[in-house]
Amino acid sequence: GFFIDMGRTANIVAVRVVGPAPGTARAEQSKRVSIYVGAQGDSSTDRLCVRDVDITGDHIFECSSATNGRFVSLWADQPTLALLPEPFGLIVCEVEAFEALEPRYELRRFARGDGLAPSATPGEQPVSFTLEGLKPNTS
Repeated sequence: GFFIDMGRTANIVAVRVVGPAPGTARAEQSKRVSIYVGAQGDSSTDRLCVRDVDITGDHIFECSSATNGRFVSLWADQPTLALLPEPFGLIVCEVEAFEALEPRYELRRFARGDGLAPSATPGEQPVSFTLEGLKPNTS
């Protein structure tokens, strides 16, 4: 297996993995892969995200629960890989981790007059004005 250091601890909810394209590798090189998230990058200490998935192609795997960790690691099934000749191993092209959205800011209602010139704010009578910046660029 191998791990990826994300550089900081994150609350991971899903992992995207791009493995070999169908038909470009031995099936054993992308089947029965387990993904872990944690503080060490080790399958014995980190928390399981998903177990025994096929990473052939492009997939997003949702973790069974959100997990805090600095490392995302992928581990192939050792008995399955043992059936292959020596130079063959797990094939992974891309890995992307998705962090849980944690709203940290209170959303406030937009005040229509903020940032507009007084002539553009709502009043008793409608006001016409020209938005010069929205003309198509013809040059």
